[in-house]
Amino acid sequence: MIQAKNITFSYSAVSEPILRGVSLQIERGEMVAITGPSGSGKSTLFYILGGLLSPTDGRLSIAGQDIYGMSNERLASFRNHNIGFVFQHFHLLPRAPVLENILLPSVYSKKLHKSLTTSAKDLASRLGLGERLDHRPDQLSGGQQQRVAVARALLFDPDILLCDEPTGNLDTKNAREVITLLEELNGQGKTVVIITHDQKIAAACSRQIEIQDGRVVSDSRKDAERLRLHDVSENLPRSADEESGFFSWRQSARPGFDNIRRNKFKSLLTMVGVAIGTAALVAVMTLGEFAKTRILEGYESLGVNRIDGGVYRRFGSSSEAAANLFRGLTWEGDLKPLTSVFPQIRYLTPISNFYLDKISFGGQSKSLDNSRVVGVNEQYLPMSGFAVADGRSLSAIDVKEQRRSCVVGARVAKILLPKPDMTLVGQTIGIMNSDKSVLCNVVGVLAPIRSNQEWNNPDTTIYAPVDFVQSISWNSYVHGFAVAAKKVEDVEPLTIALKNYFLHKYGQGVEVWINNDSKLLAQMNRFLGLFSVLLISVAGISLLVGGVGIYNMMAVSVSERLREIGLRKAIGAGDKAIRSMVLFESGLLCSLAGVAGVLIGVGGCGLVMYLVSQVMPKVQFEWLFNPFSILISMSLCVLTGVLSGLLPARKAEKMQIIQAMRVE
Repeated sequence: MIQAKNITFSYSAVSEPILRGVSLQIERGEMVAITGPSGSGKSTLFYILGGLLSPTDGRLSIAGQDIYGMSNERLASFRNHNIGFVFQHFHLLPRAPVLENILLPSVYSKKLHKSLTTSAKDLASRLGLGERLDHRPDQLSGGQQQRVAVARALLFDPDILLCDEPTGNLDTKNAREVITLLEELNGQGKTVVIITHDQKIAAACSRQIEIQDGRVVSDSRKDAERLRLHDVSENLPRSADEESGFFSWRQSARPGFDNIRRNKFKSLLTMVGVAIGTAALVAVMTLGEFAKTRILEGYESLGVNRIDGGVYRRFGSSSEAAANLFRGLTWEGDLKPLTSVFPQIRYLTPISNFYLDKISFGGQSKSLDNSRVVGVNEQYLPMSGFAVADGRSLSAIDVKEQRRSCVVGARVAKILLPKPDMTLVGQTIGIMNSDKSVLCNVVGVLAPIRSNQEWNNPDTTIYAPVDFVQSISWNSYVHGFAVAAKKVEDVEPLTIALKNYFLHKYGQGVEVWINNDSKLLAQMNRFLGLFSVLLISVAGISLLVGGVGIYNMMAVSVSERLREIGLRKAIGAGDKAIRSMVLFESGLLCSLAGVAGVLIGVGGCGLVMYLVSQVMPKVQFEWLFNPFSILISMSLCVLTGVLSGLLPARKAEKMQIIQAMRVE
């Protein structure tokens, strides 16, 4: 069953060998005691026979299979299904109940968990533990704990049982019960190998192998045993080929989730930092985007998304033929089609204007420096963000019927009115240029508008229907146009597109003038962008601090669980399973903290909006929900979890089984 040839082991090339060319063969169905004084190498031989420690030299085979020729993953699977380990110190999970301890090998198997649960309960009943399935190890006696370890070793009904000082920590009564149990299992055909220094236990075995100074010095078998060993073909061990490389969520998710569940308070404290960082990130991204949108909307209401333009014949151009094609802009031929060509346009108006010489009202004429009459349609004032303080704005009917209606600037109304409490709305004023003088009915007065423009100040301007203004202007063509983009970010691309459109239409014989507030918008966007980055950086630091907390917890957790990790490796966990277990645990901690942080962040934004709406009645309450901030925050949480667990996972993965299980 087990054949070892010239097994040699030393911890380094310069250290004294612990095993020196050990060779032995153990038949199927034998009950073998390996004895020897402390330091003789019997425990090291036990670890090598169980596939827990690689020999420096030599060969070990079970039923003809070279055990140490297997990969780590395949060897772990082989141990899981073919070898049952019973350790001196039991190596039970201290916070897990009996049933979970018995089922521990099932985590690393393809077998159905439900059927194995039934088997585990049957084993527990056979071993007198049927009433204690929900008890933790610290609620059991030493003999009961060892029976739990035996039940765990028998879960997959292995052909080989390897026992390391199975009665070393038991009193005489419990020790006798364990030996009796092992004898019964041997009687059922299982190969039992016991490492012991107790001669009474060795005497109960059918064969004794004594080790001294790393060599086999005696190998004796009882005569009755020679007769008992019958000629039956060895059962080949369950093939590990189908299990090689096997991996499932149970190998990482269940152990990681169980550890978090067993350490609720510590896990909760660790998650607080990540939750706060996530909440801060969600809140600042959501509120920052909300503030940015409202600020840009405020600028839009001031007309910063407006584009003013004009097309003029370029005098002296060499392309005289091309220039002759252009006489001036018209509404039907040039401007009206723009809304179909450029879907980014929200508002469009032609513009005609002339400078005022005088304004008359109430029998008096007054001059106003830098005052103009601007002909527009009904969309101009809304696109410019000009508010009407009294009366109304120009309507589509005013424009269509070419009514002599006008809206005057605040300064114009102030100069014309003899008393501040009077209104100009509904009154008739006279507007005069160098050629003509006409009457106009005032339908509205604009609210004062702060402007640093001397020649184009809205407070000193009179707005009237464009066709009416053209009728008294020196030029029958439209002098220019104004458009408003649907979005602020469309202003610059639309400006370029309009310029290229007219250049392509009329060639180089014309000069296209386009003006917008893109520089102001760019500066504002840069400022808001930098402000958002600053806020996100502060929140990111909070998340980073939380990630450091997760790392510290995982590092401490791995250090505290080295014996558990060693046990898991011994009973079937491969390197990938151990690595994934730690990474899953750290990732789950961060993900749970992230979900809590998202809820806190969204709730915090709602609370802020509610408080603001109470203090500032003009601000209406609304729930702020930014899917992008939630996606980014959760992605960063998962990434933080993976990075936080990476080094601890690497440490756990590389930990040698024997070193881990020997940690006190």
